[in-house]
Amino acid sequence: MKKEAKPKFWVGQEPLNCDACDTEIIDEFSDCRLGSTWGNFCPRCVKKYQLVYGEGYGQRYTKQADGEWMKTAG
Repeated sequence: MKKEAKPKFWVGQEPLNCDACDTEIIDEFSDCRLGSTWGNFCPRCVKKYQLVYGEGYGQRYTKQADGEWMKTAG
């Protein structure tokens, strides 16, 4: 029987704005690699720059009711 994975949470400083367009981060952000640089991006910029999720590429985090940021992709 496969064990369910334990949820993972963001442990760094909470991002306030998208590193690409400066839009305020409210309920979702992605910590992704864009070229050789990593940053925190809003959903619009993830789509615009065709960023992907997975090991070595990026993760998506969604704000929970308790204010914690849970990893929801990648």
